[in-house]
Amino acid sequence: MRLARGHKGFRLVVEQGDDLVVFVVGGNELAIHKATTKAMNVIGLTILVHDVGAIQRKLTETGIAFDGPQLLRPGLAGITLRDPNGNTLAFLQPQSQ
Repeated sequence: MRLARGHKGFRLVVEQGDDLVVFVVGGNELAIHKATTKAMNVIGLTILVHDVGAIQRKLTETGIAFDGPQLLRPGLAGITLRDPNGNTLAFLQPQSQ
């Protein structure tokens, strides 16, 4: 996690030792944390989007399997998929009020 510190354009906003860091990058937040339930060297990337439906349609058109849509975080619904190495990619959007 120390590698990301000091990169131009990354502003550190939360730091909890080597367990969690959160950066503001442009208008987005990037959270990097340890996950005790995952094997070493497995990465999970979550991207906040405005229209999960558009991503679902594109994945369906190209034959890429995904799970969801479903509630994945409090107030955030989305889809998840895995790359060939087993890394998880999640696309989330705020739930409608």
